[in-house]
Amino acid sequence: MKKFLIGLLTMIMTLSFITLGLAMNLESMIVGTIDEVVKESVANEVVKYAEKETGIEKEKIKKQVTEVLEKNEAIKKTLDESLDKALDILSGKEIDNFTIANEVEEIITNSEEILKEYGVALTKEEKEELLDMVNNEEFTKTFNDTVLEIKENIPTEAKTAVDTFNFVRSTTFEFILIGIILFSLVCIALLKKSYFKWLANFGESTIVTGVICGILMPILTNFINEELAKNMTETKVVLVLDSLKQYGYILLILGLMAIIINIILTKVTKKETIKEA
Repeated sequence: MKKFLIGLLTMIMTLSFITLGLAMNLESMIVGTIDEVVKESVANEVVKYAEKETGIEKEKIKKQVTEVLEKNEAIKKTLDESLDKALDILSGKEIDNFTIANEVEEIITNSEEILKEYGVALTKEEKEELLDMVNNEEFTKTFNDTVLEIKENIPTEAKTAVDTFNFVRSTTFEFILIGIILFSLVCIALLKKSYFKWLANFGESTIVTGVICGILMPILTNFINEELAKNMTETKVVLVLDSLKQYGYILLILGLMAIIINIILTKVTKKETIKEA
């Protein structure tokens, strides 16, 4: 019975670690995936225009544009902020004076720098025209009226899904999972009647989580990305699991350390027991 309980608690702890990893990295995975799609779209558009205007080799342009975009953190930051605002709207929260002027201005400014590197200049008049459009009162009113309409007509199922997503990525949910993990460790320690033997179960749990999040999931994701690439001609959807992979590696290291410490303490304890005898 005791072995069964310890095994069950270890399994609960493992599932909690996996869920915690997904919860902590869910937003960054979504933003990272959208970020890759946006960058791919921007690169394709620049390639099309530059190829027509300059006659430079298509693949060469795309490679250089992609390298520039990869260094541009502003795009991901804008997407991150926009996702938060979108989720607030869908959750029914009131957003006062909601505009996308800052986001559009940031993207235009960064795109302007990218285009300049390839001899394509966005004129001052063209830039001002775009910025005037998003700062225009009529545009802002239309935009906010559309947002209000979405809020009023969103299906109950969709709102429930959004609320669930917000809860999953909340600090409260993370604390609940951490609480379950700590509770499991305390129970295992009490069942084993030892101040260190719980390290073996902690190590086992974190190693399994590390292998799943750091190795198996990325392998599966790469396979999915390859399949998506085969079926998409221009803009490719790339699932990004970088943050989850790092989480997996960290837990894998913690697990190995826990196992090593447990082995060392076990040997030390045995030696002391023999000496006392």
